[in-house]
Amino acid sequence: MKVSRSTPRPMLCLLALCAMAATVGGCKTPTHDERSDAATQRWQQVRSSMILDEAMSRFKAGDLDFAERSVGEALNLHPEDPRLYTLLGRIALERGHLDRANQFFLTALDLVPDHPPAHYYRGIVLQRWQRHEDAFEAYMAAWRLVHDNPAYLLAAAEMLLELDRLDDAIELIESRLTYFEGNAPLRAAMGQMHMLRGQPQRAIEYYQRAIVLAPNDAGIAEELALAQMAMGHYGGAIATLERLSALPETRDRRDIQLTLARAYLAHGRAADARDTLLALTSENPGDVAVWIKLGEACWYAQDLAGAHRAAQRIVELAPRRHEGHLLEGMVWAQRGDIDRALAALDRAADTAPGHAAPLILRGLALEQAGRPRAAMDAYRRALDRHPDHPRASALLKRLAEAQEADEPARP
Repeated sequence: MKVSRSTPRPMLCLLALCAMAATVGGCKTPTHDERSDAATQRWQQVRSSMILDEAMSRFKAGDLDFAERSVGEALNLHPEDPRLYTLLGRIALERGHLDRANQFFLTALDLVPDHPPAHYYRGIVLQRWQRHEDAFEAYMAAWRLVHDNPAYLLAAAEMLLELDRLDDAIELIESRLTYFEGNAPLRAAMGQMHMLRGQPQRAIEYYQRAIVLAPNDAGIAEELALAQMAMGHYGGAIATLERLSALPETRDRRDIQLTLARAYLAHGRAADARDTLLALTSENPGDVAVWIKLGEACWYAQDLAGAHRAAQRIVELAPRRHEGHLLEGMVWAQRGDIDRALAALDRAADTAPGHAAPLILRGLALEQAGRPRAAMDAYRRALDRHPDHPRASALLKRLAEAQEADEPARP
């Protein structure tokens, strides 16, 4: 082969390489068909990814059938993509087909053993099967592969709790709190775990930090309120619950309003508790538990008329419960109508044979009427029900001592 002197040196090198390669089969360059196949394969992969994106969007919107059909189309283009099998598994999981979902996740892991989402969602399947140890391992496999996904970490910690390994769960999350400095759910999880540990004050600290990071998260605020109630921080609980009452997603929650009323009562704001509970009785006039709490709030707010109405409503709704009769007896005693008070308290004692309170209140009413011997008998009956009741014991002892002191003066 004749080479011109004007041929550039790099070209000479290339020609020499081709000449050398000719001795072992020629200079290998892709054929037109090979180039065409590679381009087609690349296009199929791109097209498959586009279809997968659309399928994922429809899946999140709840259109499972469309998502499933789309994944089938994408598999025809790129059957080696583990993301497709993972999405099929999630669709099956959403439909409650756990065995089918598990098989899809295993197929994804056969293709790519280090595919984190397949490990994570398979952990969900195992968790629903109550295989908590296996679920923990699956979540940890996902976490080891992707250290910046807090959902994997939280799932693993949850399984440790199911395995009664509370200290390990706390240690696992605590080790990453600095890394996830701005993550509210992790701090809320720490709060929940410290509540389980019986450390509500530590729980409050974590919840308060979580609230700073996620001020509109109703779930975290609710957990904070419960921790504050457990610690007796009723002022803080009221502030948290009032904020919850203003959020659109929780303003109509009866349980939150009832907890707020309890906090008002415990904090000495009986009138506020009464007003909150009155609104609840208007919404559901048949809720006996709310009427009982309303009666208590009215009593402490010195609203005897309100307490009496609540007592009557309780008796009407649940005549075999003692609370209505008890409250009615207290109101009549406060008004000085001892006969009506004693009748109501007797009904309370009959409907609550295991309770000492109706008999103790009966004794107090009898003392108020100037009948100490009958009052002593009521206290003795209370002690028959609860031999170690401190209030009944103290009242009986006081009357007995007074009786003994009066005996010598009698003729």
